[in-house]
Amino acid sequence: MGRQPWIVQDLLLTRDAPSPNVGTAWIWTSLTVFILLYAGLGVVDFLLMRRYARPQPAVAGDDAAAEPVLGY
Repeated sequence: MGRQPWIVQDLLLTRDAPSPNVGTAWIWTSLTVFILLYAGLGVVDFLLMRRYARPQPAVAGDDAAAEPVLGY
């Protein structure tokens, strides 16, 4: 048994499962794209959370200053 569901028991061995058509260049390219994509999404997520979590300054003499400002 194992954790390779794409390998059929007694029909395909683990050593025969990798595709010969996928080279190391494609693996590194896809890994790099995923890392850059998730890094970019992480930066956007961080900036948005920081922007909306920052408290808004109250304006002196404004009656609406007692209510929290949500920023959107």
